[in-house]
Amino acid sequence: MWGASMRAVGLAMLIGCAAARAQAPASLPDPEEILHFLEGARASGEPSQVELSLTTVEPRGTVTRRYRVLDDGVANTVVQFLDPLDRGQRMLATPEDIWFITPRIRRAIRIPPAQRLFGEASYGDLARVRWAQDYDAEFDSPHEESADGEMRWRLLLKARRTSATYRTIRVRVTQDTWLPRGAEFYVASGKLLKTAEFPDARVEHGRLRIDTWVFRSTDAPHRHTVLRIESVEPKRFPEAMFTRRYLELHP
Repeated sequence: MWGASMRAVGLAMLIGCAAARAQAPASLPDPEEILHFLEGARASGEPSQVELSLTTVEPRGTVTRRYRVLDDGVANTVVQFLDPLDRGQRMLATPEDIWFITPRIRRAIRIPPAQRLFGEASYGDLARVRWAQDYDAEFDSPHEESADGEMRWRLLLKARRTSATYRTIRVRVTQDTWLPRGAEFYVASGKLLKTAEFPDARVEHGRLRIDTWVFRSTDAPHRHTVLRIESVEPKRFPEAMFTRRYLELHP
């Protein structure tokens, strides 16, 4: 009888462990919720004007370019080039396309979002600020890792539309705060194009804030490009400003 009781207890423990393992994935947070949290670092959800710079750092020196990003708070952005050599050039990013306009050629030209703009930064890195619009999120396999004693999750972002800047993005986030520690960007062929680090990622007033993005290309190991957010100002703009026609007629 004692043996039968022990067997019953053992069976119950096995069933309990199996049930716990089966329920473990349910304890993970919704990856889409993490994605929306990450998006908040660049897209506040409100119309805004953002001043930022790109600095390429390499052994022979550094070069900096400055830009202004006008965000309608919904789906579209306009990027203005502020340096004297580039002044007057602009980009319009809609959910479907990125358009480039220069003072010399008033007609907007469609450009690939992954095309390099300056250093390791692409046009899409500046103009496409809403990851949740362009990507679906899921936990990568294996989804969990540890680095320096810090437990992290690894997210896999898959492009939901062909206009997305990258085919896939892998992002490592801390389990306790969801702070991003690094990202890998892949093109359609599956090739790793570049990586990004976020040295000052933090939470302020319940929202993610990242002022510095450090991009490194796989084909330029001795060079990196720093995207730095200089200022963010709430500001509203005419709806017509976020159209090709408006930018072509208003240099």
